[in-house]
Amino acid sequence: IVAQKANLKPTITPEEWGLVPWASKPVHEPRWYQSKAVDLLCPPDGSRTHGAIEVGTGLGKTLIMALIVKRIGLPTVICVPTLSIASQALLDFQKWFGAGKVGQFFSGKKVSDRFITIAVSKSLANVEKGDKHYNNLTTKKVLLVDETHLAPPESLSTVVFGLLSQCPYRYFLSGTVLRNDGLQLLLDGITGEVVFSMSVEQGIKEGFLSPLKFFQYRIKSHRSGSHGDVLKDNKVFLQQNTNIYKHASNLINRAVTEKNRRALVLVDTVDQYRFLLDGGLNVPSRFAHGPLSKDNRDTVPEDQWKLEPMDLVKEFDEGKFSVLVATGCVSIGTDIKSADLLINIVGLTSEIEIRQGIGRGTRLFPGKSDTVYIDYDVYNKEVLTRHAMKRRKIFDSVYGTCKVMDAK
Repeated sequence: IVAQKANLKPTITPEEWGLVPWASKPVHEPRWYQSKAVDLLCPPDGSRTHGAIEVGTGLGKTLIMALIVKRIGLPTVICVPTLSIASQALLDFQKWFGAGKVGQFFSGKKVSDRFITIAVSKSLANVEKGDKHYNNLTTKKVLLVDETHLAPPESLSTVVFGLLSQCPYRYFLSGTVLRNDGLQLLLDGITGEVVFSMSVEQGIKEGFLSPLKFFQYRIKSHRSGSHGDVLKDNKVFLQQNTNIYKHASNLINRAVTEKNRRALVLVDTVDQYRFLLDGGLNVPSRFAHGPLSKDNRDTVPEDQWKLEPMDLVKEFDEGKFSVLVATGCVSIGTDIKSADLLINIVGLTSEIEIRQGIGRGTRLFPGKSDTVYIDYDVYNKEVLTRHAMKRRKIFDSVYGTCKVMDAK
């Protein structure tokens, strides 16, 4: 069934393609690789109706999707994996094509009768026959999937092989068409052939992305013992390691005050912001997080309980504060432009999440000459130092060589 769906034949001929005008033309002309990616995915003669591209984070996949919409000119669904990506895509497409042409299908708001529908994969997966949106969505002619590898496989397969199974034009865009959960074969069947690739390294060398400098600091755990559980060891000895927060806080304070750096700190849980404050962080900071519960609310300063993550990203890029601490609510796929110091206090070895985290610092921004990425190796915990070694290999494969230093 995967092969049958993957080779679905188009029902619309090239002669029926339209041309969607810009409501507001993008500020920048398409770069050479964006134009090439569009030509390879959906050539003007209509000879390809299904395929994928791999384009490194920060190289402009959203504009590539907009150019495809404009070229084909048929009703489109844009499927993304997270709310943060959906929110940004909605703003971009409403600006480029006009608010009247673009509908939102996420966060409790469901508008499916517009020319373009921006949707989170999980919201689409929940649409069933008989639902008032079913007919609107099943008649769409173009499916564009952003960050394909991040979409929950059960949601993506339900959408591609169910709700939108009759959609004749389907294209998949991602930083990497890679899964590490055993479902790579399913993903390959969904996406089809990868017709164009451009890495972060190539983007840096050609001047489209910020140069990266990787540093991994060797630091000691503040506690002894082991829990015999990888996740618990990572949480206790890395994510709750007070030595790391003292080092990171001092590094951030100096980078902001002496070098005018703008720091993005990637964390896993909401209590980590309190660790950072207790570690000595004293430059202006804000915390972007998901919904709080009665169990973790007390770990976050009350004045930061109700801040909207995407508003914080905007204010951070506007220079209203120097340090943004963020959980996964904004770390994946979010367009953060100004960060030139990234500090990762998450750990573990997920290649997808590590590459996505790196991507938060690759974008160009006025006054930004490079991006420094900081990681930690808790060297007196064997399992964590093995994790650190695996992360170094990923850093080295992205760009340059990660420099290992002893924390002081």
